[in-house]
Amino acid sequence: MAIKSRAPILLNGPTGAGKSFLARRIFELKQARHQFSGAFVEVNCATLRGDTAMSTLFGHVKGAFTGARESREDYYAAPRRDVIS
Repeated sequence: MAIKSRAPILLNGPTGAGKSFLARRIFELKQARHQFSGAFVEVNCATLRGDTAMSTLFGHVKGAFTGARESREDYYAAPRRDVIS
């Protein structure tokens, strides 16, 4: 069912459950079915610090907050990335 849909998918589970493997496989199957291009990008959200998580995922412009010395592109930016694990 996940392969047929273009809707986002949330994979949740304990370490070692195979989330990364499943995410990559779903990406490959959806890419073939819906014929889209893009790269699979894996992000371990557990390693993101709370105060910079939003900036890391969604980017920021120079001067947006103290310490933002340069703009940062987000994980969704070009080249288009369709899956974040």
